[in-house]
Amino acid sequence: MKDQLVYLCYGSGPIVAETEFSIVSAFRLEPQPRHEVVVYTDAPQRFAHLPVRTVALDEELLARWSGPDGYTHRRKLEAVAAALRSTTGRVVFVDGDTWFHRPAGELFERVDARHGLMHVAENHLLASGLDYNRELAEHLRAGRFTDRAGRPYDFSADPRSWNSGVIGLTGEHVELVHEALHLLDQLQPAGLRVHTLEQFTLGAVLERSLEVREAIDVVYHYWRTEVRHPAREDLLRTLEATRGLDLAERAEALHRVRPRPRGLVRARYGLSRVLGATGVRRPVVRASA
Repeated sequence: MKDQLVYLCYGSGPIVAETEFSIVSAFRLEPQPRHEVVVYTDAPQRFAHLPVRTVALDEELLARWSGPDGYTHRRKLEAVAAALRSTTGRVVFVDGDTWFHRPAGELFERVDARHGLMHVAENHLLASGLDYNRELAEHLRAGRFTDRAGRPYDFSADPRSWNSGVIGLTGEHVELVHEALHLLDQLQPAGLRVHTLEQFTLGAVLERSLEVREAIDVVYHYWRTEVRHPAREDLLRTLEATRGLDLAERAEALHRVRPRPRGLVRARYGLSRVLGATGVRRPVVRASA
């Protein structure tokens, strides 16, 4: 079976347009990929004009995927597990707020029995200098958390956290995703301020069994508000204005308005990198921007 480039898109709002843009950006660099693009969605008709396969989701399944505490991002891990169960090939899951620097096919080359893939190693919780990460580190140190076999996790004093904007695994890794869900369901009831707890749990589980590789050089993940929001109007307008074009023309037009730091935001990021190079301490999260 073919490898799968997988997206999860449900509900309404800008994320639908962002997901469409990400898909188009992948085809811009690989018009005829060897992998298939699969979208798990509650509205398959939104993607009918694209060369993708859709998997329909209903409200009942989405509610079940969110778990006992109704945690939205838990659905991402459930979608990855579902994709892994559906194929004997490799699966690369990509968030909707992304676009491609380089061909998506390169991501599959980094995934095998011994190697998993995530977007980037963001930071170590304490070294990041962020209050919500310190809160998570303290909770891990104070609590007792086990895998599905009842074995305790032995977290380091300053655990590493990975960004889950990209997740790459093979079918034989599906049990690791189930382990991440198990750990997530132990951590979530604490009401921690880390709103992307699913990415910490997945990274922690994968690093116990695999060497985890990065995808930041292939995929641009524009999750930061100051990058994402200013680009939204141009992106929505261009998506609508190019609907009559063929895919290649549309991809080039959309690439010209791709989200990236602009103006003062770009200058601030540049200054931050300079300060970091000179040893000035500041809260750090490694990211595309």
